[in-house]
Amino acid sequence: MMFHLVLATPDNNTIVHMAGEGMSFLTPRFPEYLGNGTCRWNITASPGKFVKLTFWSFTASGCKKTYAEVFDVTNSTRTFLGKFCFNQDVSEQVVYSKGNNLLVSGTFRQGGFIATYESVKSIPARYSCLSNCYRQIQLNETSGEFASFNYPLLYPNGARCSWELKAPAGYLIQLTFHSFNLENSRDCKADYVEVRQSESYTWATKVDRFCGSSLPPVMRSKYSKVYVDFVSDRSGGYPGFPCKLHCISDRK
Repeated sequence: MMFHLVLATPDNNTIVHMAGEGMSFLTPRFPEYLGNGTCRWNITASPGKFVKLTFWSFTASGCKKTYAEVFDVTNSTRTFLGKFCFNQDVSEQVVYSKGNNLLVSGTFRQGGFIATYESVKSIPARYSCLSNCYRQIQLNETSGEFASFNYPLLYPNGARCSWELKAPAGYLIQLTFHSFNLENSRDCKADYVEVRQSESYTWATKVDRFCGSSLPPVMRSKYSKVYVDFVSDRSGGYPGFPCKLHCISDRK
């Protein structure tokens, strides 16, 4: 897809309207802007489609000087989707609209940011991983779920998502994979899901590592904490997996 570049001016009243299949946009004189400014971008996809927004680079460290706030706009109602800013551990940050319209409000001081958007036909499940990250899932005697990067869309190259799953006192964790489709490789050295368990991340022991298209077995932990890592290498792209969590009583 070809992306056109849209430039903004550092004016508090500036709203840049963008529509179409995809476009790049950035703060004024990125990355060397020396003043203070704010800009807003209104992004609209065709009816029935969604907006995928990717922030590629923020020049200022921290979240006080330079950041972007993203809102979904549906039927004139704004829903806050997140605040994005410099992150030394993440090269790109992604957010999807709930409808076909997003509003991006950018504040920049001594720097700025660059982003792209594209119109897409479908969006990942709400419980899927959307960027390389570490997440904690606290279970409260109930169930939960998580999924690979972008699921059910193809996951990208070089993805990594980690989850810490924690059951309440007196309970253990059961993992059930309902579908599974990763790149297959010898000893699962390319793309893989690795499950570990312990009461401490430092002392966690490996339960198993999985790849390919064979469905992993249902697993019940021996501890109240389980750690799951999903990693993809630099080639290929597959649908990945969803996983369901259940709390199991620890009564003997």
